[in-house]
Amino acid sequence: MATSFREGEIKLERLVPYFSNLTSAEAKALAEACVGNSQLWDAKRCRDDYLPKLLRIQGEHMGPKNRRALQYQITNREWYRPEENDG
Repeated sequence: MATSFREGEIKLERLVPYFSNLTSAEAKALAEACVGNSQLWDAKRCRDDYLPKLLRIQGEHMGPKNRRALQYQITNREWYRPEENDG
């Protein structure tokens, strides 16, 4: 659990080299953790570099709900609310 933007960047940066080695369960768990913590999805390096890379490499394994939420949050810099954003 990251409690600041810098901490989020440091923690996620350590995982970047392993993105392609994640199992589907690990990719899903990581995506859920990122979606649930604004210190990850809204930290500049995470938002601009690390999370787009995670989406490219593991997007198909993280589940459609997590993929949609993560993409929305890093693009719009606000929480994804399915009831508002899905129609």
